[in-house]
Amino acid sequence: MRIVKSSKCRLRYSAEDLISAITSGGVMRHRAINAVIEDLCKCKFFENTVFKFVLDNGGTRTKAEEVFEDGLIKLSELLRKQQYQGGKIEAFAIQICKNTWLNMRRKKDEQLNLTDDISSMDSADQETPESLLAAKEKTAALQEILSNCLDDACLKLMQMKFIEGFRHDKIAEQLGLANANSSKEKLTRCKKNALKCIMQRNDYQNLLNSVDFHFKKTTTHGK
Repeated sequence: MRIVKSSKCRLRYSAEDLISAITSGGVMRHRAINAVIEDLCKCKFFENTVFKFVLDNGGTRTKAEEVFEDGLIKLSELLRKQQYQGGKIEAFAIQICKNTWLNMRRKKDEQLNLTDDISSMDSADQETPESLLAAKEKTAALQEILSNCLDDACLKLMQMKFIEGFRHDKIAEQLGLANANSSKEKLTRCKKNALKCIMQRNDYQNLLNSVDFHFKKTTTHGK
């Protein structure tokens, strides 16, 4: 397949070819969407633009990574639903990521604006047995997805970071990595591999509609 020289990214599909493949459906649509996601994951312009927007608008690097991944998942959904109408695909993806971050900020602001009465409610009233069970089921579903997408080293790293809450210097020490930066770089590669795997499995994408892609920290170690 010919390589399309976009303004900033090297893509395998032009806007016209991508729309044609999406409209055709089936294997052609699946192959085209996977190619777009893979190409954008390799595009430094796209990644840097998303990260800069989040960092310039009150976010952290961790949040930027979440927005980058969530944006690509949302892009995949919109392409499958044929909501892409043409134009530079990286510009379309960047706007999705920007909207993703703005929505995250809005939800956070809404949570901070809760009244004192609501924020002081007893935790037992908020965490019902039903809600706790649902949370456990979602976590189990997410862990099942990742266990089929990642090797043992990546699973261990992600568990230490997102479930057990270890800092990168402690992770590097326990996993025999050179330093904290090595741990961060490996985590980024692991998450990209997981994203690529997820994009290739329709059943996983359906699960992700009700599952948070990012593990939540439950404890903090090594502070």
